[in-house]
Amino acid sequence: MSPMLEYYYGIDSATIANMAMIEGYSFILGSVITSCIPQKYKNFNKMCLVGVLMYFIGMLVGGPVTFIEIERAEGAYYFIASVALTGLGQSLIMPSSIPAMEEATRGIWVDAQQAQAYNSMSALATAANGTGNFVGCILGALLATLAKPKECLSRPPASTAAA
Repeated sequence: MSPMLEYYYGIDSATIANMAMIEGYSFILGSVITSCIPQKYKNFNKMCLVGVLMYFIGMLVGGPVTFIEIERAEGAYYFIASVALTGLGQSLIMPSSIPAMEEATRGIWVDAQQAQAYNSMSALATAANGTGNFVGCILGALLATLAKPKECLSRPPASTAAA
């Protein structure tokens, strides 16, 4: 995690690492819940749409938005909620990941057409996520450098960042 989070919220790095693990826990929880739903009741298009909306809202809450006024003391709770919401959203975007692992461990193999659809959806989501992370970091750094918005956090003092 970034030293900026440690500096801004005043939380030690071990606690912030545990906060980041919540995304994985919520992804697994959402995937397990999704796998418990009978196949005939699943609509993967709607699940993916709801997952994208949950992921978007999680990123919006966790990101630096100017129209949500949050005190520093409460900011960590918003960060935790946003990380958990993004994990649940990811589990709905890629609903076949945990069930596919579970079926493979039991020796159940889906037919080729269903496997191809799962793989295509997973590859598309992974490509979109990777492209967004790559382009988002570059554009974010470029905008922060050129525009110098007042909403951006200032860099922590050198003694705090090194600790």
